[in-house]
Amino acid sequence: MTRHPPAITSVTTARDGGILVVWEVDRFFEADPPEKVRIYLNESFLEIDGTETSITIPGEVIKELATHLTSVTISVAFRWNGDVPEEKRTPAISLYLGDLANSPTAPYPVMKPEVTAQAEQRTAQSPASITVTWKASNYTQARIIWGPETATAAYEYVLNPAHEQYQRSFRTDYPLIPDTLYSFLVGVRNVRLDPDRWLSAQVLVKSPIEIRSVRKFLEISKMAPADGVRAALGSRQSLRDLLFGR
Repeated sequence: MTRHPPAITSVTTARDGGILVVWEVDRFFEADPPEKVRIYLNESFLEIDGTETSITIPGEVIKELATHLTSVTISVAFRWNGDVPEEKRTPAISLYLGDLANSPTAPYPVMKPEVTAQAEQRTAQSPASITVTWKASNYTQARIIWGPETATAAYEYVLNPAHEQYQRSFRTDYPLIPDTLYSFLVGVRNVRLDPDRWLSAQVLVKSPIEIRSVRKFLEISKMAPADGVRAALGSRQSLRDLLFGR
């Protein structure tokens, strides 16, 4: 079996400042499982057992970094020991910390949002998407700046909560690049009490892979394979149009 670096599937920040990092073994190749996993945080690292697929970096550690940094870099590496040790490491990703060290602990004037994200596979009825959900308190405006890792500020969406609806969600409204890490920076502010200050949290999540099996695609789309491919195609001209939406 060949050796490949892990793939980071999501990075989520909690309200207390902790960071949850989730990764997986390469899905395309039959990869050699690692003996150890190293999580790099600004080049310092923690080594854990190779069977692990996630880690939570405590909020105290991140808050200490936030006293003199506005962002940190995170990467994950698979390691194999032996006569010639080998390490396969992901590219480093940058995670925004902002003013985490000075974030208010009470809901006045506004609290930093708690953000989660969920990728949703493409079906015959809807394109692949990512839904971002956040909750905060006492804010009058929210802003989502998002895009793929190579262009994290490609898109922006602004909304004003109605009737104190402080838990909201946003579903991506532009086509996604398959199997790509996307960044979402969710900021909230109270324009009446503190108009110049945004409190923000960032989450990263990988977009769905393309489904290349017709049977699996039909099952995900809740369409019976027994009905035949022709019925599933409808007005589409080819299987490529059906599977990939092109």
